Amino acid sequence: MNKMAQDLGVKLHLDDRETIEIKAAIISYSKMLLEENTKTVYNKAVNEEAILTKDITETTKSVGAYNEGLDFRLKSYDSLKRKIRSDYLQTKLYNPNITLSDIAKQINDANRYTAILNVDNFVEQYRIINEALEEKGYKIIKSKNTFKLTNVTYKGINNVYESPKGVRFELQFHTKESFNVKDKINRKLYEEQRLPECTEERKKELEAMMIENTNKLTIPKDIDKI
Repeated sequence: MNKMAQDLGVKLHLDDRETIEIKAAIISYSKMLLEENTKTVYNKAVNEEAILTKDITETTKSVGAYNEGLDFRLKSYDSLKRKIRSDYLQTKLYNPNITLSDIAKQINDANRYTAILNVDNFVEQYRIINEALEEKGYKIIKSKNTFKLTNVTYKGINNVYESPKGVRFELQFHTKESFNVKDKINRKLYEEQRLPECTEERKKELEAMMIENTNKLTIPKDIDKI
């Protein structure tokens, strides 16, 4: 709070009324920064959405695969603001020097897509899609393949890419079966697990159920090569 006050050009050696006023000003200032950073990320996502959607859907279709969840390809403004605020508060606990601007720059899923690949030639389709995107100027920033793991609640490949204009976005790769487990079956269990009234015992039960569901999935051939 001292740093915020210094930014505002004030001191905290004040009486109770003035201190309350300063705290109110700090809260107002923080809200303004949150709005500014959210607008920056959201506007970039909106401006890039059309070309991202075109490139991703065309590339996915070219290998005989398809996209799911296109209605949710752009994170809403309110959802984005909640994420920036939540990430900021959590990170602040162990990194007191973090700023809202730092957190906003780390957002990778303001634009997000899902490609459904064939379980029998998943790896081949995955490689062709990535090669095609690379030719268009996209580059992979990070990749996480949980198909290779056991006893996890989620299986799929989650990649973060950067567009030629420097906008980062998420592209998930699933089989039809793994997407159904993620989006329909385990989602309900996950939402229950997040409820404030969910007991620790029930959380463990739900965790075990989600793991059981993912362990039943047919894993794409040669997935270890990704």
